[in-house]
Formats: sequence, C-alpha cells, structure tokens
Amino acid sequence: MRLSSLVLIACCASASALAADGGLDAAFGDAGRRSFGFAETDQVQLRAFARSPQGRLWLFGDAPDDPAALFIGRLDSAGQPDGSFGPGGDGRRRTVLPAGLIAQTEALVLDGAVLQADGKPIVFGGLRAVPGETGAYPAIVCRLAAAGNLDVSFDGDGCRTLRVLAAADEVCRVTDAAIAPDGMIAVVGNCTAADISERPFVARLTADGVPDAGFGGGTGLVPAPLPLPGIASQHYEALVVRPDRRIAVLGQFLLSSGNALDHELGLVQFDATGGLDAAFNGNGIRTFAFDLGADNADRARDLVLRPDGRLLALGDATLTDPPMTVALLAGVLPDGSPDGGVGSGGRRVEDVDGTLGANATLASLELDGMGRALIAAREVTGQPDAITDTGTDFWIGFPRTADTEPEQQFVKLLISSGLATTGTISNAALGIAIPFATVADATTEITLPIALQNPDHDLPLPLAVRVAAQAPVSVVVMNGRRYSLDSFVATPTERLGREYRLMAWGDGLGPGSQLVVTAVENATTVWITPAVAVAGHAAGVPYAVTLQRGQTYHLWINNSGQDLTGTHIVGDKPIAVLGGHTCAQVPAGIEFCDLAAEQQQPVDGWGTRFVFTPSPLLPGGEHLRVLAHEGDTRVWLDGVAVATLDAGATYDVLRSAPAVVTTSRPAAAAKLAPSCAVHGLPDCYGDPDMVLLPATRQWSARQHVVLSVPPFGLATDQRITLVVPAARADQVFFDDVLLSPGLFTPIGDGSYAVATLTRAPRTYTVSAPEPIMVAVDGYAARQAHAHGGAGAPFLEVGTSTGSADDTLLRLTAGLARDRCFGQNGRVTIDHTSHVGGATPSVDLVVRAFADGGSVLVGSAVRNSQSGERRLLAYRLIAEALFCDDFEE
Repeated sequence: MRLSSLVLIACCASASALAADGGLDAAFGDAGRRSFGFAETDQVQLRAFARSPQGRLWLFGDAPDDPAALFIGRLDSAGQPDGSFGPGGDGRRRTVLPAGLIAQTEALVLDGAVLQADGKPIVFGGLRAVPGETGAYPAIVCRLAAAGNLDVSFDGDGCRTLRVLAAADEVCRVTDAAIAPDGMIAVVGNCTAADISERPFVARLTADGVPDAGFGGGTGLVPAPLPLPGIASQHYEALVVRPDRRIAVLGQFLLSSGNALDHELGLVQFDATGGLDAAFNGNGIRTFAFDLGADNADRARDLVLRPDGRLLALGDATLTDPPMTVALLAGVLPDGSPDGGVGSGGRRVEDVDGTLGANATLASLELDGMGRALIAAREVTGQPDAITDTGTDFWIGFPRTADTEPEQQFVKLLISSGLATTGTISNAALGIAIPFATVADATTEITLPIALQNPDHDLPLPLAVRVAAQAPVSVVVMNGRRYSLDSFVATPTERLGREYRLMAWGDGLGPGSQLVVTAVENATTVWITPAVAVAGHAAGVPYAVTLQRGQTYHLWINNSGQDLTGTHIVGDKPIAVLGGHTCAQVPAGIEFCDLAAEQQQPVDGWGTRFVFTPSPLLPGGEHLRVLAHEGDTRVWLDGVAVATLDAGATYDVLRSAPAVVTTSRPAAAAKLAPSCAVHGLPDCYGDPDMVLLPATRQWSARQHVVLSVPPFGLATDQRITLVVPAARADQVFFDDVLLSPGLFTPIGDGSYAVATLTRAPRTYTVSAPEPIMVAVDGYAARQAHAHGGAGAPFLEVGTSTGSADDTLLRLTAGLARDRCFGQNGRVTIDHTSHVGGATPSVDLVVRAFADGGSVLVGSAVRNSQSGERRLLAYRLIAEALFCDDFEE
C-alpha cells in the first residue's frame, strides 16, 4: 500500500461545518500542514505514512546520503510534533539499522510501514548495495518500539531478512505488508538478479519475527508459482489478509500472448498454508485486461478488502492521445469471479478529468467507514523530469581519439544562450583562462588546446575544463580529429548524478572502448565495476579511484571487440561520465572507423520508452542499442517482444525504419551511425557516431539546436530531426515560426510524428506545447557527428520545467464520482507555499486515508530551487458542505 503521487476518491456524507469540503483543515498543524526536516541530511524522502490506533501519525523516510538510517517523524492527532518522541523532544528520530544483517554494509531502501494494535510500527523494504560492494541484498522487515528504536524482541535484533535464494547476487524488496488478526505478519515482495527473471514471493512471520512454520512447507516463504498458464513473468505489489488467514496478492503479469507487449493486472490468492487457493477462480488466479495504454502496460498499485469479502484493486495506465494517466479499478467477488458492481468484467476506468499527465502515477487506495474509495495519485504539470542542459556551471572531460598528427586534432566548445551573457573557460593545471561572451540565440565557438586529448589512462589527471557563465548557457562539445570526430551536449554540474551504467561500443581501432570520469568536488571516491577485464582490473570486481575537483579518470581497453558497455560507475559525490570508442567500426570490421562519444545520463534519469529515428541520409539505416541496468529487462519494438536482458547487457539491431522502444524496467538507448561502407554512397559518405536517445519522460518542450560550422572545411550535410507527439505536430515552433504540420510523418502506432529539417550552421530554438525530442546529425565523406538538442526550458534563473502536485479524488461506495468532495470529487493541492522557493514544489504523495470527518495525507515534498526534501503530513476537511446523501 505504498504510493508515489496523490488522487483521492470517496463518497459524500452529512455536512458538519461551513468550511470548504476538500480544503486544508486550519486546525491541523500549521494552517493544515506540518513537515519535518532533519539536521543530518536535507535529502530525506518520505516512503511511508501511517496512523496508530492511539491517533499518532508516523512518517518514515530514508536518505541516499545516510544509507543505514531510518528517519522518523511523529505528530499528535492535532498535527503538532509529538513532544514525547525523539531525543530532542521535537517529534523526530533517526534510527540506525542493526549491524551484521549481511556481510556487506547495511543500506536501506524503505518501501512502507504498517502499525500494530499496540502502536509498534512494522517497516519494510530491502537492503541495497553501497559503492564498491557486491553480493546478495535481502528484503527486510523490522519492528520498532513505540519510542522509535528497534524492538529487539523481534527476531533478536529488530529486523528479519528474506530471500528466495534464486541467485548469489539477488536483490530483494518487500513491497507490502499486512498484520493478520492473530498478530501474524504477511508480506509480499520480489527478487531480481543480473541473469534471472524476477521472482516474486509471499511470506508470513510470527509476531516474534521468525518464519511461520505453518506456511510454505515449514519455511515461512512461498516463491511465486511458476509457470502459470499463459503468464511469462510476475511482479507482486500489494496484499491483504482475509480473516481466515488466506492471502490475496495484487501484481502485474506479463502475458505470453505471442510477441505482443501485454502487461495486465492480476490477483493471486493463497490459502492459509501458502498453496494456491483453488476456490478462487478455480485456480487461484484472476487477470484483468484493460489494455488502454499505448504500451498495453497496466501497472499494479494497491489492493483493499471490502467488509463483505470482495477485493478492489487499483492500477494505472498511460495513454498517448491525449497524453494522460488514468486510474484502473478491478474488482472480484470472494470466489474470484468479476465483480459486476465495479463495471463490465469487473473493470472500471477513472480518467480523473484528464488532469493526470503522462508522467503521473497512482499511489494508494483506501476505503473509509462508509465504503467510499480514497485514491491517492500524483498530478504532473509540464515535464518535471525533463532534461535541463542549460546551466551556469559545467565540468567537462574529453574523450581520447585515435592517434594522429597534432594538426589534425581539435577540441571545440559551442556555447549558446537565450540571453546575452559572459563567462570563462578555465583549467588551472594547463593555464587555460579564456573569457567568452554570447549573443542571444547565437553560437560562440571556442577552440581549446589539444593537450586535453589523448591522456594516459587508469590514473587521475587534471584535464577537465570548467565553464562558468553569468546566465544559463548550453554547451556542445565537438572533439576529435580529421575524419574521426563526434559531438555531445555537456551536462550542467547541478544535474550530474552519482550512479551510471556505461553505454559505449566495442568494435573498432585505436585504444578502443573507453570511459571518462570527471570529478566536480574534492575527495571524490569513484567505484568502477568493469564489464570486462581491463588494465589489470578484473571483470565484475569493483575498484576505487579518488579524484580531486577538475581531475579526470580515463579508461580504455586496447582490444577490438572488447566492450566496456555495462560497466557500473558510482561516486560518493556527483560525477560526469563519458562513454564511447576512440575509433568505432559499426559493425565490426567495416570501414571506416570514427570517434563515438556521449555524455552519459545517471541511472535515476533512465526511462522505459524511447523513439528511434534513423537518418534519411543513411540508406543502410542506423544501429539501435538498448542497455539494461537490472536483470529481466524486457525489450519491445513497436509492441513486439525482441529481447530479455540481464543487467549490463544490450540489445543491438541495425534498422532503417523508425521504432518506438519500450522496456519493462528503466533502461538506456543509443543510436549509432554505421561505417560508411555499409551505405555504399560515393566518397564513402557518413561514418560512425553515437547519440543517446532520451527517454520520453526526459523530453523538453524547449530546446537549443546547435549546428556547427563544418570542421576542416569538409562539405557536411547537417540535419535536425524533430520527434513530437502526433497530436501536436501543428504546434511546433522553430525560432518562433510555426512549422507546417505537413513536414511531419507519423511513425510507429501513430502516436509520434517525425520531421527532418535542413538549416545553416548556428543556434536555433525549438519549442512546442508538449515535450519533444531533437537530434542533430552531420555527415561528410568518411566523417560524421551527432548530438541531441540541449534542453533549455527556461530563459532566466528561477523558472521550472514543470511541477508535480497532490490530487485528491473521492468516489462513492458505488465508485461514482463524489460530487460532495472538491470539484466533482477532485481536489489538487500544491505545497510550494509551505516548502518555499521561487519555483513550484515537486510533490510525491505516499498515502491518504480517512480520519473521521477528514482525510489525512502524507507526501514527499521537494523544494525545486534548493533541492531540500521534507516529510509532510496534512489534513483536509472532508465532510463540511451540505450535500444530498442519497445521490446514488
């Protein structure tokens, strides 16, 4: 019953006051809200929100920079910090996991919490790897005392770990837990590993935290029954426990109906001993095919048990035309047959008035005392996850090129801005201090010393340059030598991450497959786990490198065919990473080779949907590469299954037709131009280059497009490729001039349209009412380069790419809109005024539940300007206005 956004659904009842129904309750906290921050870190993320039978409100969070800690906030029933809780008497506490749970360092990933009748919390989730460590990471269930410390009467140290023992490197997490009337604790979760399919499980623990010998044949744990008829894989998300100890589980199932993508909601019911309950739909399983999303991916979110034994499940799906997220409700009778009261076939779709954007998610489902449904979801405006490539500070390292004469080499920065500004480019070790000035919507080209190229490898070197500007700029890097060059868009310092999975290439000449790490802070430790043995470092074994600010670390493998793709790179501070090949041949052994280089995106920015568009200038097509970060990552092209990938593995194909790429787990995708001999054009036109394809969730509605002056005077064809939602093809502006919709051609299932433009070298601005993808390709005889558009969603500091708010919707007991609540049952809450900042807050609701005549909500909030995260609770008035109680 965990969430990541907010929408509430329920029915009306008698009015009790004249305040606005659905408004903040001023009697709670500080004008309806109360939040917690922590001195130890400003990155605490709310993961669970619960209320004890004694009326106290508990908020639980974790933090990436304090991994062994559980952060707790506790409020009294009036929303004030509980003065009896925490060492400072301020309602806050930091509790550290017990040592010795695993051989590695303990690091927590929290998923949720439930409270026992005596007020003791049960928290659950999993353990995760810290940089430089490998092995198995089990799921975890812990019990706290009422004071917030670990309850050592629970399995001896307060925590119990769980695994399915499917692989030595499995990573497991509990996704939901419920406390049975007899005090037993039932949990569901999933385990993944690099080279196995996902393995869900259901387990039952005694009140003392030990496995229940009466469940799962004495083990207390039951792996998901495999194989199930017509079901290729499963993921368990939520559960409820019936009074007779049977356990109903909600999950999402991948149906093996040919090669078509078909994720569906599914219910599995287990009997009291852990076997499939044959009394439930005859075989213990019931699936629901909504098939509304363009990817037919129905995602499971939450499950509730009605007093009469019926089950009501919550899911969501994303539509593409128009782009929006809808709520899916599925119901069954106690025997597992569809509940016609929910809708035809037990299904109902709630569109939430079309207010939930394509990146929204549903979070939780609760029933109040009158049987009304409260659903929590996240309403997204704009594109909060859009890539922002404009900034005022950059640290840039440069890839190695194949050896050649110095006069053939070059390093250039192409700097653009929507504003006239000034700045400097510097490297103290090499004595570089170059001032620059930009003119609005123009490109300033700066040539740098070639000493930044071709360094030694496997040691730190002071070879990064810093670009500092007075106003936001975008920076395109063009690097290489004659007949072997590439370009990429640099990432601003503020958007760099800590964890990367390398996208590179293996076949070619010269030093070979390569990576470059750049530190932006002193004393940065970087752990690198090579995908192949390289420079004395064993494959799959992490090693550490310490870098100072402005230092780079280069690594390459001088062996054609050996590929660093899949290498795992983690820093204890933000780092920049480049990947590629010094002189790639695509495919192997085909002339000619060319530099391929791209700035890598942090793993937390990866997505599950991409659009691949090969250049119309290349008759042989282009190479699509999809890289998985987790095992059991499924890949589909235009809805047809093509691969299942292990962690760090790739799917590769040469295609001449566009495709919509969908993955079951977050992934990265890249496009590589083939060697010129593939195309058979005069003068060996074209050569390899590489550009990462941004996931659709990262597209930006406004981008800088930079076309460079052709290097070395070679005649170069440069093309701009625009990919837009097909419904918005008539609303795309190029330098504030509306483009003709006739320029766009539908691709794939018709959800997207593509146009290719030819323009003279300079900087342009492309904008649209919805996010789009932009790429630039340049081809000449035996030469090529490619880079993406530079996301430039703002013209001045202090504006935002979008916001994410809590939306509350309430349905009646019959699942009709509750017109007594908010606007036709819907309320949207923005927390910017509470968290502060000049830009909209980013809110992720966790849970909402009824509290007498009000609704309590827990939300993870982030100040989008400062980046501070807080644990937030608030209360809404839910029974205020006079309303017809008999509307049904």
